[in-house]
Amino acid sequence: MSKSCWSISWDHQYRVYAVYLRMTFGGDLELLSCCCDTSGQRTLGDRLTSILEKIQVGEEDYLVLGGYMPECVIVERYFPPLEGRELEEAITFSSESCFPVARKKLKFTYNVLEKRRDGQQRVRIMAVLDKQLDKIFREMRKANVKADMLWHPFMAIGTELDNQEIFLPFIEPDCILEPAGEDGLRRVTIVAGYASAPPLTHLADLAPRLKLKDCEQPISGAYPSAVLLGAAMLRNSGRKNWRKPLLPPDLHRQRFRRFRHNILYMSVVCFMLLIALIGKIWYQERDMIVETNARILETQTMLEKVAKERETLARRQAVLQKFCENLNSDREALNFLFRLTSLLPDNMYVTSFASTGNRISATIIYTGERIALLERLATLQGYRLAEDTKTTQNADNKSSTAQVVWNKDTDLK
Repeated sequence: MSKSCWSISWDHQYRVYAVYLRMTFGGDLELLSCCCDTSGQRTLGDRLTSILEKIQVGEEDYLVLGGYMPECVIVERYFPPLEGRELEEAITFSSESCFPVARKKLKFTYNVLEKRRDGQQRVRIMAVLDKQLDKIFREMRKANVKADMLWHPFMAIGTELDNQEIFLPFIEPDCILEPAGEDGLRRVTIVAGYASAPPLTHLADLAPRLKLKDCEQPISGAYPSAVLLGAAMLRNSGRKNWRKPLLPPDLHRQRFRRFRHNILYMSVVCFMLLIALIGKIWYQERDMIVETNARILETQTMLEKVAKERETLARRQAVLQKFCENLNSDREALNFLFRLTSLLPDNMYVTSFASTGNRISATIIYTGERIALLERLATLQGYRLAEDTKTTQNADNKSSTAQVVWNKDTDLK
């Protein structure tokens, strides 16, 4: 934020004075320009319009308004170390004892001046009747002016002037801001209580305490109020919770340059993040492509290996199929053996059995007539005895061995 400020003040006759201040890096103030509109009988809105035509308020410049406010009450109190809304609630709660008017008819603002060692903080509070503020707001709307702050000049006087009596006759012709008392608080007192008129406050008297550099200073006693307002704005702008604005939203100045800068910075950051994200995605995609190509080559190698194994299995299957063409299935052979053993009586038994293609051969030990055996064996359905069936007499002369061969009767199928 710029350290320059236009400050506009008005007196009890609504004559308007403006100063342009700049704060150096060392904290000193420079009075760069001043102007006024004091001629004739004109409204505050008309004079504000005239002043705004004479000056040029930059977007980064502060704009502070302040001056005579009828029925304005300013007090100082000590509060616990609260901040923000909690402090405002405490001030609101204590307003009934601070101000002589019902709380709902007032608008207030405050300035935290200092914090004591015991933790208590010194707060200056300003309250204005709603109806008086509405008059000022109407004049501001008439001039089409929006400001950063609206204050009474007494609110802008800091602790560096605690030991100095402040009398701004053109702003508050009936009141002075007393020096800080033994309790460390300052009070606003009616001038009528003084035996003699207090000395006027001139800009030259304030300059050393405000660190206002030597320059050509306006002679009028109405300019100190504008300088006080601008100095307070420049010195306290970075401090949190130092003021509660009295201005409604439609009269509060909005700045967009910082907003545009933030948008630009965010756009650059987002663009850089987007480039980084695209680069990351590109590297990830490149690595994925390399990995995918490697997997494709590996898969192709595996497929070639599988194809060779399938060819080998096919050849083996063909050989096995040819080998098994002449073999009966195990089920068929077992079925034939079961039928054969069921057919033979107890004095006949099978000692060997073989099945090849359509031929089945068996060795049978039997007793009795050969003809009876062959008749039995010829009764197996689906098979017929081959001509090479032969029998031999065993050595015990009691039993015989028959080499029996059957051919599968294919005609029955």
